Amino acid sequence: MSTFEEEKYAIERTHRFLFDLLDPQVTPKVPKYIRDRARQTVKHYPLSLDMFVERWYNEMSKEIQNES
Repeated sequence: MSTFEEEKYAIERTHRFLFDLLDPQVTPKVPKYIRDRARQTVKHYPLSLDMFVERWYNEMSKEIQNES
């Protein structure tokens, strides 16, 4: 099981990788279909902040349920 920090780091690295794939200056000679797939993926890719807020919300919900 991964820690939250490991998950956050993996998301940030994947995000950077996808954006690098979109930039021909950073990643030359990448086929168009790969760039298109990266573009489609980035369109709905979660931001690290979104994941942090979701996890915080879930943990707070569990705490509230345990207190009841």
